[in-house]
Amino acid sequence: MQIKRDFEDTEEWLCALTKGLPVAIMPNPLAAGALGESANAISKKVKNGHVPVITIGERRYISADFVAERVEAERVLKASIMRKLERVARNGATIFYGELMKMVGMRWQSPPDRAKIGVFLGEISRKTFEEDGIFLSALVHRKGPEPTSPGP
Repeated sequence: MQIKRDFEDTEEWLCALTKGLPVAIMPNPLAAGALGESANAISKKVKNGHVPVITIGERRYISADFVAERVEAERVLKASIMRKLERVARNGATIFYGELMKMVGMRWQSPPDRAKIGVFLGEISRKTFEEDGIFLSALVHRKGPEPTSPGP
């Protein structure tokens, strides 16, 4: 069943909302903050059709269901990265960025994926340092012609 995403007015949208249809909305700045992106980046994605919107009259809002799904997917991805790093640590080994990224469905050739892995590893560093006094992300090394080293 196709869910209606364009409403003539607030009353029509409220009617759909009270029926339990997935039409919850977020303003662009709030959605951007939840997704860790700029409001401009979200606006561009809306324009390109990569972010679903709900229109009420002349105003467009970001689908809150879409934002919630993306936030949950990132939580799952971070947990997967953390488990993989814990396994590497238990084995007394290191891992290259490209290997780790491939294991979690990311591509080292993709600038957005490289940026995202950097953010995730930063969060993992903060978490593991606060909890255990270690930087678990130091196990991730850059592959190159010289001996490997952590970080970019």
